[in-house]
Amino acid sequence: MKLIFFLLAAAYLLLFILRWLLSLAYLKKGQSSSSDFQEELYTVVQPILSGDPRLENDLLANLQQTEAVEFYWLIDQSDPEAQRVADKICQNPSYAQRIRVFLMEDVPQGINPKSYKIEQIIDELTRPYLIVLDDDSVIDFSKMGELTDYLGENVILTGIPYNQERSNFWSKLVAAFVNGNSFITYFTMAEVKANHSINGMFYILSLEMAREQKLFSAIKDYLCDDLAVADFLHSKGVE
Repeated sequence: MKLIFFLLAAAYLLLFILRWLLSLAYLKKGQSSSSDFQEELYTVVQPILSGDPRLENDLLANLQQTEAVEFYWLIDQSDPEAQRVADKICQNPSYAQRIRVFLMEDVPQGINPKSYKIEQIIDELTRPYLIVLDDDSVIDFSKMGELTDYLGENVILTGIPYNQERSNFWSKLVAAFVNGNSFITYFTMAEVKANHSINGMFYILSLEMAREQKLFSAIKDYLCDDLAVADFLHSKGVE
């Protein structure tokens, strides 16, 4: 029994080391890039719901890092708190000129709210690339030049979630778990070219491809929109 336990523990350790090495190899590939991020080519689309006390700070954090990226905020007509936060942020003229607020009708039963809302405004977009971003997520725009080096007409890009919560011991523990597992899961699979999904909190694709494939119409019946996006686009030959 002890021998079996030892062999299992050794196998797990070897697998963990292998995943770590593959993740490091993938991470190292992107660190030689020095491309600039061309902000004027991108629109960030964010379906917004109130309830998170950090909502205003998270929305502001993305605006404060950029000068030319435009933002489309999709807010329920029945959500006055989210509307209040958006109105407050738009009091700053330098932000207001880059923000379009859409007040959305209630989402039909059985339909994915995020996909449904994006479907409603897809024809309003004018810039060549679309960034889908959750309202509780903040992009590290200093890394966007590295990421968008890989962008093309037949590619979807995603990033790994990184939890910055540091308020107490328990939040640090959760952050360590999320961050460690994100690193050795997303990067390992990327290195062996075996990704099957994306991080639905943040992804980038060309507007033309999203329209041509009718992406958000095709997946709005699926509960898990990140897996649905990945599966649908993979079936169309998208990398």
